[in-house]
Amino acid sequence: MIAELILSSFALAASITSFIISFIQTNKNAKIELKSKFFDTIFNEYLIKRIPLARKKIMFNSTSHKLQDTDELIEVLRSMRIDSLYFEYNDKRFYIELKKALQQLEDYITNAEDKEMSGEEQTDFLNDLQKHISLIYKIIEGQYTGKR
Repeated sequence: MIAELILSSFALAASITSFIISFIQTNKNAKIELKSKFFDTIFNEYLIKRIPLARKKIMFNSTSHKLQDTDELIEVLRSMRIDSLYFEYNDKRFYIELKKALQQLEDYITNAEDKEMSGEEQTDFLNDLQKHISLIYKIIEGQYTGKR
C-alpha cells in the first residue's frame, strides 16, 4: 500500500511537471509567433523590396564621377528607423543597434555625395555600401532568429 502511494505521488508529480513544462513552452511559442508577426509587419517590405530597389538606383555620374540617385535609399533608411520605433519600447538594445546601423549608413552615403571619386574609389564605396546594408540585414535576422 505504501509503495502504491509513493508510485501515485511520483505519477502525480510527473503529470504536474509535464503540465508546467507544456504551459511554459506554449507561452514561449506564442511569444515567438507574436514577435515573428511584428518582424514581418515592420521589416518584410524593407528587406525584400524597398532597400534592394533603392540600392539598385545608386550610381556614379559618368562625367562628374559623383554619387547620384541616393535620395530614395536615404528616405527608406529614415522610414525604416521610424517604423522600427516599436522596438524602442519592446527591445531597446535591438532598437539602438539597428538605429545606429541605419544612421551610419545614411551618414556614409550623405558624406560621399559631393565627393568626386575615381574608379577604384567608386568600387571601394560600393563594396562598403554593401557591407553597411548587409550589417542591417544581419542585425535584423539575428534578432528575428534569436542568434544575437
